[in-house]
Amino acid sequence: MTSWDDALLIFKSWIEKSAHIAYLTVIPVGVDEDGETIDMAQGPTCLIKEVSPYRKTVLCEDASGRSFEADLADATFEYSDTRYSPLLTHIPEMWVCFLEASLPDGTVTVFAELAKCDQ
Repeated sequence: MTSWDDALLIFKSWIEKSAHIAYLTVIPVGVDEDGETIDMAQGPTCLIKEVSPYRKTVLCEDASGRSFEADLADATFEYSDTRYSPLLTHIPEMWVCFLEASLPDGTVTVFAELAKCDQ
């Protein structure tokens, strides 16, 4: 598990280097033959613009300039590098690292740093 303080440092480093981040919400889409949930991740590529250490929110901006806020107040975090991807469609060369935020309502959001971005 990764603490909020460590997650905050990761978000701040992404702000400093203007890293392109895939903001992916993990959505259950079915069940396999073993009864395991099959998830799909979808969401925009964005820049982390601001992080509030007190409100525990992250302000993101997508390629069109639209801003949106992620509320991570009660989230637990897990950091991983490309060896341990939380994504099913994992292409190691595409990513640098992942920060997974799990909320009490079962919602999982993955912040994935892109290795390259054509935007």
